[in-house]
Amino acid sequence: MNQHRSIASPGGTTASQPTTPFSEPWLARVRNAIGTVNGRPTLMTGFSISQSERTRIEGMIKQRRDRVATGRDDRKAIIVTLGKLLAAFPTQAQSDGSAEQRVEAYLEALGGIPAWAVDEARKLIITGMAAECAGSWAPTPPQLVAVCRRILKPDMDIIRDLERVLDAADNTEPDKGERERVIDGFAGLRNKLAASNERGKPVITPEMARARFEEMCKAAGVSPDSIRDQPEHMQKLSFTIPNG
Repeated sequence: MNQHRSIASPGGTTASQPTTPFSEPWLARVRNAIGTVNGRPTLMTGFSISQSERTRIEGMIKQRRDRVATGRDDRKAIIVTLGKLLAAFPTQAQSDGSAEQRVEAYLEALGGIPAWAVDEARKLIITGMAAECAGSWAPTPPQLVAVCRRILKPDMDIIRDLERVLDAADNTEPDKGERERVIDGFAGLRNKLAASNERGKPVITPEMARARFEEMCKAAGVSPDSIRDQPEHMQKLSFTIPNG
């Protein structure tokens, strides 16, 4: 069972933070087995994820997305947090109107950031742990947002990595046997075409070669994009038999 730690938020609620999903050995192994084929993440030969594992990963993504999402009561909680933060620093005398405008500027800058992250940022700032706004004055809206984004970054990175695992699982690298079946199919097609066409006549156009290539890959259960040397095979399918 996953363990969690809770972070108190200004409104008295808590933000439950799950442990890092990749601390689970099976998921760490899958992530380490991801390579890149034609610019797309792909699981190396011999690795895959089951439907139950896919469901678990999707649940982990939802859990993290829920954690970094804003809630209905976040605006009120953030106003309380801003009051605590600004009270901790000296401010110049200002009218009630300018004070309200200042709070609105913070709220506008913090749009899309959950209340718990703003409160965590406040704690770092008042304890001198926020390099983004070290000093004797209250942080500006951009400085406060920068601290909040740093707090949210681990969650956002985990979401990105989990989604990459799912993407890679849909692009499994073909094994040696699958590659050999496709290559043998190319050779057989080339020989068949060479025997049934007149010499000196185009046997197959590049467009026809591409269509046949995709058809053969589909029959072999292989993604065309997963064949690293596909241009070479395409060239073999598009040729002219010389006269002689």
